This record gives sequence, C-alpha cells and structure tokens, in this order.
Amino acid sequence: MTRIVIGVAVFFLYPIAMADTLKIVDFNVWMGNTGRGKIQMPDFETKSQRTSRYEAQVEALKALAPDVLFLQELSPIRKRAYHIAEALGMDVILRGDNSGIRIGPVGLPLNLNMGVAIFAKKELNLIQVEVEPWRMSRGVLPGFPWGFANKWISFQLSERRVYLVGQIQWQGQELVLLNTHFHSDPDLSSVNLEIIQSLEQERSITSAEVQAIKTQMKHSDAIRDQGADFLIEVLKGESRPIIVAGDFNVHSDNKLIKKFIGAGYIDYTSGIPFTWEPDNPLVKCQETFNQTHLAPLNGVSRFMIQRDLVPRKLDYIFGRGFTPVMKVDKATRIDPVFNKLPLSDHHAVQVLLHYCQ
Repeated sequence: MTRIVIGVAVFFLYPIAMADTLKIVDFNVWMGNTGRGKIQMPDFETKSQRTSRYEAQVEALKALAPDVLFLQELSPIRKRAYHIAEALGMDVILRGDNSGIRIGPVGLPLNLNMGVAIFAKKELNLIQVEVEPWRMSRGVLPGFPWGFANKWISFQLSERRVYLVGQIQWQGQELVLLNTHFHSDPDLSSVNLEIIQSLEQERSITSAEVQAIKTQMKHSDAIRDQGADFLIEVLKGESRPIIVAGDFNVHSDNKLIKKFIGAGYIDYTSGIPFTWEPDNPLVKCQETFNQTHLAPLNGVSRFMIQRDLVPRKLDYIFGRGFTPVMKVDKATRIDPVFNKLPLSDHHAVQVLLHYCQ
C-alpha cells in the first residue's frame, strides 16, 4: 500500500518538479500621444477611447496569464502599474522615465507621466534591485541631459530613458530581470538607408537633407550605444541567470543588438520579423497625424512618413547565464488586438522558460 501511495505521488508531482514553465511577456502598451509639447501633448485618441483600450489591455493580459511581465509606456505610471498588478494578482516594481516637471499627479506636460514596470506572480517573490546604488541618477541610462525623478517629484526639461532591475525566486534559483526602453529616434539601419536611397532616386530629398538625417541617426545610435554599453558593463559580473527585455527601438541589424549578442546574450526573439507594423489601426492614426502636421513637407518629413510605412522589429527578450536544466522556447508574437479592439502600436512578445531537471 505504501508503494502505491508513493508511486501515485511521484506520478502527479513529476511534471511540477521536472518540467515547470515560466511564461515571460514583454509589451509596449503605447502612451497614445505624440510625445511633443510643453503644456499638453497632442493625443491620438479621445479619453473614452483610451479608457476602453486600457480596460481591454488588462483583460488581454489576464487571458495571456504571464508569470513575468515587462511593460513600457505605462502612463500614468503609478496608477496604471498598480491597477494592472491588482487585476492580475501580481507583484510590481516600477520606475518613471519621462514625466516633465511634476509634484505627485500634478505637473506639465499635463498628459505625460510615463514609465516602465516589471510584474511577477506573487509566489516568485519579486523585489527591486539597484545595481549601481552609488549613482544619484540611478536607474537612468547615460546619454541624456540631467534630470531628476522619483515616485513623487520630477524635474525634466528633455527626454530621458531608464532601466529597471528586479529579482525573482524560481525553482530554487534567483533570476535577474531587467526592463528598459531605449531612445526612439530613427536608427542607422539597412531599412532606413533603403528609404533614403529610394527618396534620392525619386529626387524627393536633397543631399543636405540626407546628410542631416544620417547625422541624426548616428547621434541617436550613439545615445543608445551608451545605454547598451552601460547595461552590459553593470551586469558583466552577474553570475545568476538574466532576462533582459524591452523596447529597444532599433532594427535587428543594428549594432546595439549585436552588442548584447557579443556579450553572451541570446536573442530569443530572433525568429520574429517585426513587432510594429503599418497596418495596425493605432499606427495608421499616427501616420495620418504626421502627414497632416509634419510641415513643411520636405525631404526630412518625407523620410519620416515613409519610415512609418515599413514594418519594424523593436521589441526583444534576451537571456544569459541559464543553467543546463533551463530551456527556452523561441519567442512568439502576440497580436495587439483583443475583442476587435487595438491595444497598442506594438505586438507583445512571449517566451517560455522550462525547468527540465
């Protein structure tokens, strides 16, 4: 009788102990405005449309049921992060990135209070970790003018980008999680260079405009490269398994992606061709706005309009230092539509991390 009981227990516990799975999701949830303006940034949607979209995002995330969730462009950051955590029954850590001049919920621009967050199921014991606690501007990527922000107060006169580090306990091991959102101006990629070449052939752009665009792309890449070099350096001595996820805002052939791969990270989204596409209704509304408001219509604005007509790979999940018993499936792309309602201008991406002893 004892042998039968033990045998039954082993039969039922075996899948839990030997092949547990961690579902990891990364998603830029879209802030819904232009990101430009001093008093209020022009919105792409009405207040009721945004409320419906936010509610649909929560329902979609419930249906997806992630164990670990990385989100970018949460706005307002604290209200949305805590609401999603409560709705999903998860713990959350967060960090604001772009919020202007603000005390509590009040400040300018009126509709900018954005940030990133990491969520994890409660049994994973998520905690926040500061990998460079000695820095006054800890959590901020290098390459941006000075600014200050914490949970209650911010003073920023220009863009800044951040990273957020957490730690979870899974299968008796500690895993390090990093969420980030890189600078968004165009990158010096083969896709963007092909757009410029096409405009040159059509004689729709001057040589001076081409030089200006390339100079800006090089500058944008230099800012992102500083951030990548910094993150790779501060995590270099980390021996625990690491998951890095976020909106990198570059195509897969950009040197930023190559930097992470060269540092030993595996790109689990390498099989995904794009995570941002022009057929998305929320992208189309941005295209319409740009075509209307990018004035005068010159070679630079033509480039920006053409750029929005090409699918882009922007969102990534990387891993490093996984033990032999930790196996990762290649990422899958999640449709950004739920119950016929568009959720974001980005696709979500998902990977499954298996524990197979």
